[in-house]
Amino acid sequence: MATTAQLGSLRGADGSAVFSSDGISVLASVSGPLEVQRRDEIPDEAAIEVNIRPVAGVGAVRERHFESILHKVLHQVIKVGMHPRTLIQVTLQVTAVPDEDATTGRPSQAASILYLLPPLLNAAMLALLSTSIPLAMTMASVFLTVDSGGSVVAGTPLRILENASSIHALAFSLQGGLLMVESEGSFDLKTWETVAEIAESKCRDSTTIEAGQEDVEMKGDDKAPLETLIRGKVEEKFSDAEQWRHDIK
Repeated sequence: MATTAQLGSLRGADGSAVFSSDGISVLASVSGPLEVQRRDEIPDEAAIEVNIRPVAGVGAVRERHFESILHKVLHQVIKVGMHPRTLIQVTLQVTAVPDEDATTGRPSQAASILYLLPPLLNAAMLALLSTSIPLAMTMASVFLTVDSGGSVVAGTPLRILENASSIHALAFSLQGGLLMVESEGSFDLKTWETVAEIAESKCRDSTTIEAGQEDVEMKGDDKAPLETLIRGKVEEKFSDAEQWRHDIK
């Protein structure tokens, strides 16, 4: 399934975006800088609040864990020192998951929902780009699996997750820094290094992966890097915002 994104999806938020990929869709909204309650006030930087809402029901331990991960990543992305004693609120609503269970809002066959982490991060990044909040960097995140044969597979079909020997969620700044890595399963160092190289190439335009890996082969790598999508959507948004100048000429 194609990866798509849309900026400015909500009218009431300072910034918003929808990110969809591989049957997963996330709606993100950003509000801020806002007035913060005194107990949450940080004297020299802005406080960041992340709220994740599942497809159905209320958030549980998994959502709280993901919120802590996103908080750490977004703290690096946002220039929090530019708005001390304020609050930046990021809300992420998961609107679709592959083969979801109507009761829990989670895939019925998959034991792990780690594959939700990259869409959450990408949606948050796009929503931040549609605000006036100063950013230290832009970033992108991808999910990869390593099957029993040692091949690296892009995407999140549940049949792949069931038979994967390991799964990996990674986030890179578009300048090349590794911002986050979360892995589950059994793998060796060489496999992880190859996964990291492939993940970076799927996030950034400037990195190329050498052909002919000895032990790990890439499958399903037919999508443009996420950097291309992010840049294209930002350019499209600003082009639309400036359209009035051309209309009055």
